Amino acid sequence: MTTKTYSTDIDAPREVVFDYVSDVIRHPEWAHERLEIERTAGMGNEAGATFAYAVHFMGTTRGTLTVTESVRPSRFVYECDDPSGRYRWTFEITAKDRGTHLRHRVEFLRESLKVRLTKAIMIPLMGNRMVNAGLKNIREKLGQPAPV
Repeated sequence: MTTKTYSTDIDAPREVVFDYVSDVIRHPEWAHERLEIERTAGMGNEAGATFAYAVHFMGTTRGTLTVTESVRPSRFVYECDDPSGRYRWTFEITAKDRGTHLRHRVEFLRESLKVRLTKAIMIPLMGNRMVNAGLKNIREKLGQPAPV
């Protein structure tokens, strides 16, 4: 199983950061790639809430997103399942100085053959750039100290 971790510091209280990254409907505001999300069950950002999504990157991929853990203001976790595989996205939010440290981790739980064959090239070339661009967008929306 592959795991990638990214992080940044944000000049905003951790409750503000948690509320923003756990609002799944708002992910298209900061995602690098074009993203559409629609709630299918549940309320707010609680565990068990589900969403349908379409990500537009090298074609369109449609899937389901399920919130698996939501502990305000420190941790938010969801899993995405689509034809490319199943992935767990974890946001860990900690206080740092007068702001917040945001750690964003993706775990590849199940991968399609295409993903297995291309991830050694795609993650360094595009995946890292895309996730870091998303973190930069979050910093710009909420406050922006120097990146980690």
